[in-house]
Amino acid sequence: MSQFFHITFSEPWWLLLLLGIPVLVWSYVHYFRKRTPIMWINGYVAPTKSSLLHFSPPDYLFAIRLLVLLLIILALANPQLKYRNKIRLPYSTTDIIFALDASKSMLIEDLKPNRSEALKSVLNRFVALRMEDRIGMVLYAGESINWCPLTKNSQQLLQSINTMQNNKLNDGTAIGSGLVTAIKALQNSKVKSKVIVLLTDGENNAGIIDPLLAAQFAQRLQIKIYTISIGRTGFAPMSLKDLQGNTYYQKVYCTINEPVLKKIAQITGGNYFKATNVVTLRKVYNQINQMETKQERWVYRDRYDSYRMLFVIVAILLLLSETILKMTVLRTWPS
Repeated sequence: MSQFFHITFSEPWWLLLLLGIPVLVWSYVHYFRKRTPIMWINGYVAPTKSSLLHFSPPDYLFAIRLLVLLLIILALANPQLKYRNKIRLPYSTTDIIFALDASKSMLIEDLKPNRSEALKSVLNRFVALRMEDRIGMVLYAGESINWCPLTKNSQQLLQSINTMQNNKLNDGTAIGSGLVTAIKALQNSKVKSKVIVLLTDGENNAGIIDPLLAAQFAQRLQIKIYTISIGRTGFAPMSLKDLQGNTYYQKVYCTINEPVLKKIAQITGGNYFKATNVVTLRKVYNQINQMETKQERWVYRDRYDSYRMLFVIVAILLLLSETILKMTVLRTWPS
């Protein structure tokens, strides 16, 4: 809804030409108007002496031309109406850490082209929806690393997401270690809403930290954890390379400890999600985005509507009317 508006000019320097209008008026009144008597063809004869109280046909025609000049100058300055609209937008001040499984099993191809690449595309879209938030990224396998500190720099974050496979972590799935690293990344955060989105495709089989103990630590710091299992259980194809660099496939058996993931989410007030394909993975992150966008704020947005062409059209119509009047009711001699 528009709250108010006012007129502005996008090229105001053209308005300096308005200083020439008083000069034109003075020149006309003190020189051109006195130059010669004018006879109106319809019977009126202008007085030989100039008088501001008596207007001859040339006076009317001069006034029209002056108005045309004024409209052209205003059109050059591009008059605009500036409308300020007050709108309500979803707003969130949330610090989010992606705690992502970076073990070799993320190369399994039950999600196309593989679990890791499918995750990247979904995370890229999620980041685009959370431009107001600080987001960071923790990778874990047999050990964990703070891969990208909390940041609002989306380009830095997206680069970290797209290079996550370049990590040098030992293989394994240390969910507890990943959680602790994510908690440390959030422990100095001053915002009210702190969230960890933990994703894994396997069971905790590395590290010395119990994931449930880490969840209790997060709960004390008022950090909410959403847990996501990605991929299917059972045998799945994973691409590997031999010493010559040739690609071959090996069947890998996958298991996911869903009860532990559910318990982690329950302890911290989060939710557990299961994603067995790209579509459901995208829906999971959409749900998390909606659940963590609870606040709203009013913002002002300005809109500018240009009226340059309206001034030009009116000026053209006045020129046409001046020509018609000069040839008809305001016809004079000499013309």
